[in-house]
Amino acid sequence: MTGTLRTQNFTLGGNGQINFLLSGGRDIDHLYVALVRASDGKELFKETATNYEEYQRKIWDASAYIGQELYIKVVDQSTGGFGHLNVDDFNVPVKVTKGNAPSTSSTSSTPSSAVTPSTPNKGSDLSFELAKGERQVLIPVKGLANDGKSVLKIKSSDAEVEVPAEVLKELQGLVANDELEHASISFELDALPGDQIKDLMERAGSKNKASISTLGGVYNFKLSIVKADGTALQLKNFSKPVTIRLNAKEDAGQDLTGIYYIADDGSLEYAGGTYASDKLTAAVSHFSKYAVLKYDKSFEDVSTSYWAHNVIKKMAAKQIILGVSEAAFAPNQNVNRAEFASFISRALGLKSSKPAAFKDVDPTKWYASSIAAAFEAGIINGTSVDTFAPEATLSREEMATMILKAYRFQTGQKAVADGAGNFKDIGTISSWAKDSVSALQGLGIIHGRSNQFFMPHEKVTRAESAQILSLLIETINK
Repeated sequence: MTGTLRTQNFTLGGNGQINFLLSGGRDIDHLYVALVRASDGKELFKETATNYEEYQRKIWDASAYIGQELYIKVVDQSTGGFGHLNVDDFNVPVKVTKGNAPSTSSTSSTPSSAVTPSTPNKGSDLSFELAKGERQVLIPVKGLANDGKSVLKIKSSDAEVEVPAEVLKELQGLVANDELEHASISFELDALPGDQIKDLMERAGSKNKASISTLGGVYNFKLSIVKADGTALQLKNFSKPVTIRLNAKEDAGQDLTGIYYIADDGSLEYAGGTYASDKLTAAVSHFSKYAVLKYDKSFEDVSTSYWAHNVIKKMAAKQIILGVSEAAFAPNQNVNRAEFASFISRALGLKSSKPAAFKDVDPTKWYASSIAAAFEAGIINGTSVDTFAPEATLSREEMATMILKAYRFQTGQKAVADGAGNFKDIGTISSWAKDSVSALQGLGIIHGRSNQFFMPHEKVTRAESAQILSLLIETINK
């Protein structure tokens, strides 16, 4: 049997938050609950279920329609699949006027042959797919396998998300134990409308002094836990990275393309961008607005004919090496030890768990956390037990030892020297750096400056740093 049920008209009041329980089939066009404006019949909110008989609490923030006359309707025009919808426990704040107290109806349609869902197996992943038009998944906490192993996987036509078990446990920790039984985990994915994307890209271009363009939509991700009374508590930061994948067609500007977090003021944070099968993948530590962007930054002192032009643009897009100002890169400027440690930490996404153990590294300096992270990873050493010499310039042979350690740390492979290398000045390379130079030459990561001379004691420039870090990343990703 099919049909449509609707409540009486009511005037929305209170905080405008409507919540209710929903289960049953998934068909956003033929099987759904909607909030409708009485004056013109426009459906303001629309929700369907998830082909799951366990009730999930849905929440509508209808605060924009407070004071308007509305009604709720339940549509069941589906004859295939689950073919039914179950609704219960509507909570609707209404405005009561003197002599007129409108009410709402709670509509429930439970089939006589309802199926009792089984609890997911321990250790199994929880997988959901959002149909076109759906924006939220609600999973009852009591249906989770709380063994610390289950991963939440959500897929839509635009994005894919994998939330590790540690983050799900962290999310549940936001509510008291006695509230968990009736709580639900909520994942929301909202695509920004075109006018908002245009405004956001204009702010991003102005803020970053670069040409910023989207290669798809901009999506607002939210992860929260919803209590029985409808209160939603959002998890702002994650203890373990959450994986997101966004659609991205391969194009000529792939080196300048990645997934970015976009702040409301236009600030950008490069999240990553490993390309495979028309998607970019990144690991993020918080949710908000993310998009696949092309970041094209030019510098007045780097001409298109300059030998490192392309890698400088690439490293700027990945926010590994920034300019010395909004307009200048200073490609021939020497790099100090603190700067290079920071470049490596950004390139590998290193994080520190404790402050740097060097007395000459001020913990308030911009580079302190990067030095601490690179030291913790075993990539850099001090000039003595307790000093690092952060402001000292970096020699090319020092650079080689750091880069080889970075390669070994990231890949787990022990690249070794293949002979003594074929640089003409091999005899001038310090004994402690010869193996590193030879191994990197064999990997194709390091090259001489001219005529097969390595020039180990010369200082490293910012352009050379961009080149070797680009080659390091390419080699790691092979």
